Amino acid sequence: MVKIAAVVFCTLIFLKAQSMFMGGGHYPALVLSVLLVLVGPLISIVLAHPWEVIEKTWREATAKTPAAGRFAVSRLPEQIRELARDLHDHGPRALEEAARRLDNPFLRQGVGMVLDGYAAADIRRVLERNFEMYLSGKEVRAAILGSLGRLAQSFGFIGTIIGLMLVLGNLGDKAEIGSGVSMALFTTLYGLLFANFLYLPLHRTYLEKIRAEYHQFLVVAEGVAGMAAGECSQRIYYKLTNCQGEENSGMRRAIRAKGPALPLFNSTGA
Repeated sequence: MVKIAAVVFCTLIFLKAQSMFMGGGHYPALVLSVLLVLVGPLISIVLAHPWEVIEKTWREATAKTPAAGRFAVSRLPEQIRELARDLHDHGPRALEEAARRLDNPFLRQGVGMVLDGYAAADIRRVLERNFEMYLSGKEVRAAILGSLGRLAQSFGFIGTIIGLMLVLGNLGDKAEIGSGVSMALFTTLYGLLFANFLYLPLHRTYLEKIRAEYHQFLVVAEGVAGMAAGECSQRIYYKLTNCQGEENSGMRRAIRAKGPALPLFNSTGA
């Protein structure tokens, strides 16, 4: 919400400066230009997607990531080590009690499958299939945010074309040609501003959130598979802490070698 308020505030200041630059008296046309590049893409998205998907997209994109979520990946190895230790030292009942307090749904599901006696390969396969379905919804919502950025620029060009057509249709008044062309080009400028300072930053932020969840899943899948295979807690912890991070893709290659490739971030990581 802070970013949105900043964009609105800067737009109002820019409108005032533009009106003063053009001699004043152009507020209705300027406001229409802003509404075209701001409301036009939203209407297009509403016509193309169900409202529930749009609402969920906006809620997820603008939600502030809690401090706990930013460091969730770094804490997962220790959390999984404690779960493996509970299973080894106190048995399945202690692990079942600990699983009820887990926030990560895939870790909770994986621990449940460990308690049910599933093999490591089966757990990995089920988790990856469920994560693929989870990512498919995320990909749709990420595409909506990316479309908003492109549509804002497109509507800016549309406004410019309309303005130039009006100028060409009124060539008799040569004194207004300069200001008319200037107002037409400002519509393109507004489209670029909204795209690059509102929609595209939201899109990039949303992709970063998906990437963080993807890294968490890699840790969860490898850790739960180790628990199912009967590995000791310290070995699991050592393996996870040495395989973490984008700079080291060893765990990612290991997971993909043992199961189906995930649809997102397979090659470019974006």
